[in-house]
Amino acid sequence: MKHHVVTAFFAALFLSPTGFGQQTTATLTGFVTDPTGAAVPGVNVKAVNNATNAVREAKTSDNGSYSLPFLPAGE
Repeated sequence: MKHHVVTAFFAALFLSPTGFGQQTTATLTGFVTDPTGAAVPGVNVKAVNNATNAVREAKTSDNGSYSLPFLPAGE
């Protein structure tokens, strides 16, 4: 009997609908380069949500890369 309770507990835990929720954020990544293809560090990159005017900003790293994680859904 005890084995069945443990099995039922783990089945409920792993098959719970909340365990399969959809992600509602995104990450925007990229590189900034000049016309010759060289990386451009220290550039401000801005993402604006058109519906809410919310702004998220990042600065490019030494190799010109940037990342804006956890952006909410929007245009």
